[in-house]
Amino acid sequence: MNRKIFFTILIVVFAQLLSCNSYNPDSTEKEIKYVFYFIGDGMGLAQSHAAELYLASKNKSSELGFLNMNRLPHHSYFTTHASNRYITGSAASVTAMSSGIKTTISTLGLNANRSLPTIPITQKAKEKGMKIGIITDVSIDHATPAGFYAHQVNRNMYYQIGLDLINSDFDFFGGGGFIYPDGHNENADTNLIEYAIESGYNYVNSKQEFQNLNSSSGKILAVNEHLDVSSAMPYSIDKQDNDFSLKELLSKAIEILDNENGFFIMLEGGKIDWLCHMNDAASCIKDVIAFDDAIGVAMDFYEKHPDETVIIVAADHETGGLSIGSVLTEYQINYTLIDYQKASMEEMIKEYTQLENPGFNKALEYIQENLGLNGPATALKLTDYDLRRLKKAYKNQDIDQGILNNPELFEAYGGYHPFITTAIKIFNQKAGIGFTSWAHTGIPVPLRYAGLDPAAFTGLTDNTDLPKQIEKALGINE
Repeated sequence: MNRKIFFTILIVVFAQLLSCNSYNPDSTEKEIKYVFYFIGDGMGLAQSHAAELYLASKNKSSELGFLNMNRLPHHSYFTTHASNRYITGSAASVTAMSSGIKTTISTLGLNANRSLPTIPITQKAKEKGMKIGIITDVSIDHATPAGFYAHQVNRNMYYQIGLDLINSDFDFFGGGGFIYPDGHNENADTNLIEYAIESGYNYVNSKQEFQNLNSSSGKILAVNEHLDVSSAMPYSIDKQDNDFSLKELLSKAIEILDNENGFFIMLEGGKIDWLCHMNDAASCIKDVIAFDDAIGVAMDFYEKHPDETVIIVAADHETGGLSIGSVLTEYQINYTLIDYQKASMEEMIKEYTQLENPGFNKALEYIQENLGLNGPATALKLTDYDLRRLKKAYKNQDIDQGILNNPELFEAYGGYHPFITTAIKIFNQKAGIGFTSWAHTGIPVPLRYAGLDPAAFTGLTDNTDLPKQIEKALGINE
């Protein structure tokens, strides 16, 4: 080759290499001080888009307004599988999302054979001097929040997880309570709330006490006054005025945690998953919106600190196989019907089962009052097929947990109350919403982010990549 041609080619290649590494304001290293890590438990793409469709229909608009999460500048998706099962569970997934290490089903904060603890990014951030906040609307010792502070061989070891929470010495915990605050042996086990107070936590469980907290309040354990039997906060559709919202919890956490070394806040919308397990679409949509309202708080903060803040919105997995469209409505949807549902399916089951021997007509009156079925709305009129399904479910409603061992009954009712479950399914179908499962699914889930290099997540990524990219942004060395 002619020497002149050779050197010309070499100069061109070198120039191209320089241009690839030239200054790019989106990819330059920033001094990140603030991290918001949002996890919509069970929230796939369909769950968030259903919420957008609902809001558009509510506003009588043909134009879709994006949720806050979908207004973030960068979007991707990632896989969620566990090390020993393609369809993951929350414990395995959150361990990967907090530490970058794959693990086995039900394992929390340990490697796949449970021989070594993983190191969550929250621990690394705390060692860097950042303050740490953990927020959820389910119990504070549930799998997803626990994945950022606990190390246990099984996610159901709630008392031990509660001890890990207190011993983490993190700065802010807010939302639900402890599932077993007294442990399993009241004579030997320390009450977790008492232990938290002894360990320096300011424990509050009323709206007024919560609102009075400020940056001088010290370490916080804020628990909603009203909790369900699982120590979780109420679903958004069932909330009362004196219940915390995720938006309020995050706003207060920012007020308390903001400091010169920054903070790391993980916020979970945990009940999206529970509602999709029950195939309760209307309640799920309203929980997605409540979760998104909290994301709006972080986005407002980002606008004031754009060069110092990272926002990530992710999911541990999808639940329910939710679809936009139903087998019976085909190409039609009618999300204006969503507001006819007055309470969550769980609350409806609780109320319905307290009725004294309701006959079938009384049962129909109940679902008309709470779902609008067979009420004034033409789109909610019950067909002969609907009535046949409801009559069959009514006859099966006294079947106990035998449902779980009967494939036909389980497929129809998923282990939930047959009559209310069937009514909810009919309601979903009339709105144009379908489900394929009562459990998790294995489809990749969406990722939205701001404050990271736009090329941080390109091509096919995995849940283990999330903490690695945050660590890179924080300058944390493993």
